[in-house]
Amino acid sequence: MRAKAVFIRANVVRRIGSSFALAIALLSEAVASPPAVLTYTGMQHLEKVGTYSTFYLDGNGLSVQDVLAPAVRDKFQPYALGTPNFAATPDAVWLEFSIRNATDDALYLEVGSAFMDDIQLHRIADAHALWTKISGDDHAFADREVEVTTYLFALDIPKDSTYTYLLRVESVQPLFFPLRVGHLKYFTEDTQSLSLLQGLYLGLMLILLLYNFFLYFPTRDTVYLYYCAYLLSITLFMSFIYMQPFQYLWPDHPGINRYAVATSAITMICSLLFTRQFLSTRTQLPRYHRISNFFIALALIDLALVFSPYKIAALNLAQGGILLMAIFLAVLGFVSLRRGYRPARFYLLAWGFLILGFIAAILESVNLLPVMHYINGMQIGSAIEATLLSFALADRINQYKLEREQAQAVALKEANEKAELIARQNEELDRKVTERTAELVVANSKLSDTIVLVEKEKKVSQDLLLNILPAEVAAELMQTGHSTARHYANVTVLFTDFVNFTGISASLGPEQLVEEINTSFKAFDGIMEEFGLEKIKTIGDAYLAVCGLPHAVPDHAARAVDAALRIRDHMLHYGGPFKIRVGLHSGPVVAGIVGVKKFAYDIWGDTVNMAARMEQNCEAGQVNISEATYELVKGTHTCIHRGRIEAKNKGMVEMHFVVGRV
Repeated sequence: MRAKAVFIRANVVRRIGSSFALAIALLSEAVASPPAVLTYTGMQHLEKVGTYSTFYLDGNGLSVQDVLAPAVRDKFQPYALGTPNFAATPDAVWLEFSIRNATDDALYLEVGSAFMDDIQLHRIADAHALWTKISGDDHAFADREVEVTTYLFALDIPKDSTYTYLLRVESVQPLFFPLRVGHLKYFTEDTQSLSLLQGLYLGLMLILLLYNFFLYFPTRDTVYLYYCAYLLSITLFMSFIYMQPFQYLWPDHPGINRYAVATSAITMICSLLFTRQFLSTRTQLPRYHRISNFFIALALIDLALVFSPYKIAALNLAQGGILLMAIFLAVLGFVSLRRGYRPARFYLLAWGFLILGFIAAILESVNLLPVMHYINGMQIGSAIEATLLSFALADRINQYKLEREQAQAVALKEANEKAELIARQNEELDRKVTERTAELVVANSKLSDTIVLVEKEKKVSQDLLLNILPAEVAAELMQTGHSTARHYANVTVLFTDFVNFTGISASLGPEQLVEEINTSFKAFDGIMEEFGLEKIKTIGDAYLAVCGLPHAVPDHAARAVDAALRIRDHMLHYGGPFKIRVGLHSGPVVAGIVGVKKFAYDIWGDTVNMAARMEQNCEAGQVNISEATYELVKGTHTCIHRGRIEAKNKGMVEMHFVVGRV
């Protein structure tokens, strides 16, 4: 059975919908004779009542006896649509129709919408109401004559008899309600088909929610939590269309139904938070990130209106806001795709299907598309969208994995090239290790010396662990035997590299080469300690450090840029054979220990890749920063805007040279 789409029916504004219905009514009055009696023969199992009706819009709260008075009765107008549609209106709608039963069946009337606040069905004769039946979602679910999510009323029409009825409906939701008559058997079959399709929809959304929720625990990526919140909100939002929450969660508290529009505002907020995290808009699309705050504010206003007397205004705001937001998010996906972010393909396609679902629901509600009684166009669009967004998350993981493998391949190649230059030093170290091992074997023969030596070596190991790991990580590792990876939302990554290292190193002897690298890196280590940066590792002639972990600092970008300037100045005044390039980028990273032997504390994430791109696109003797870092230091440092420059796998990226402190 058909349940009207809750929030986004062909009702962008109330007056447009009301004018549309009124125009149809006036046209019907001009060209059509009074509606004929609907004769039910059973040939069509369920007959539409709309075109057999006359209607009257009541803005004065009239009673049935008031409406039956000749002065009001004469104002009823023929209705031309098979499915009544009066959009969102504060008025009550009265429909009058006559039905003749040509069968032995007991007939029922269906008001096919889950959202009717108040329904009155009166059987009338001789300008009097013979009996009255009352229902609606302002009444407990158990009070319904037949306990289904739409409304069924027994008409009590004997065979070959004709009865006349007055139907009054009123709601703060759009008044779009299929009106049908038929045998209870056919309505029951309708309910089974509806339950099957709705069960498939809810089952799919639940599977996607649980799958992505459990993915959060091994990845610790908060984007999965935002996605699960969005799935939960849009599933609840869509379930209100067929009123399953009222039937199963609060059947004795109908007052909750008047706040159903709140789920649309919550859906807007969750979808925006997910998008901002998934597309990294704060760092990658800062201007669009600021625009997204407008839609969050719009959702909060809508949420406030839901709990005010202006519920119809909240409905209209939700309808327009959700459609505009969906278009805005599709634009975000398109811009991200243009900038080379591959997972945006699925994201853009997902929002396209959701927008098509919204449009289909709107066209359906104005009778430009056939009415689907078992599932809604928005539900189809949202199911496809949720599935594609799940694919987008999977593609996002693959993208990170691919970039990490490429970075590791480059690092391995450079390490192999430089391994030949220091082979003799390794042989010398091996000789010394062999000699030391022999000495330890002799020393172990004496128990007392062994105890002293073990304690000494233990202290050396602890000191070495503290030297290669942050103190907190080293302490955790010594206490528990393992360390948990952590996510840091705001840090600045610093990458350095020597210009033409391979070419210059070929002209140096091994000892001189190692001495030059060691001299520079010792100076870098002192600079890191001075400005509070954490050295991560060296990869050949590259030096990687980060500011903002393991303890967050508010001025991480300024500290990192000051350290980069100090490195630049050191290399300029040192006068060695090498020139330096320095690149920085700010954003989120994941940090932790890699492997089980020869522990290495490392960081991962797109922020590291972007910092490397800043260094690769830098010039000798310069400090190159991204747009995200520039936004954090533009008040403290003087910079030269370089414009948009092509970066590998990142597309066109804004870059700036840092001159110095303001």
